[in-house]
Amino acid sequence: MPQYGRTVHWARERYYGGTYVTDSDLYWMNSKMGENQSPSMEKSLRVYAAAVDLMCKVCAGDEDLVPTCWDGTCPLRAVSPLPLKDRR
Repeated sequence: MPQYGRTVHWARERYYGGTYVTDSDLYWMNSKMGENQSPSMEKSLRVYAAAVDLMCKVCAGDEDLVPTCWDGTCPLRAVSPLPLKDRR
């Protein structure tokens, strides 16, 4: 991995499940494995992820410590970084 600009630890974390694999991680791996993709794709994925993160936090409102998603039917629920609020 060092010859590609990442550490061996970075690859092991993703392979063995030590961290969440993002779309930009997959794009980076595919680009290094020889698949030709648009150079702006990684940037677009990061902008998209940041936009979803911000929208979810704004929608969750002002909560004490950990914001939670209150709407399980939201179209962004599948990609939301927030946990779903427990309805007990």
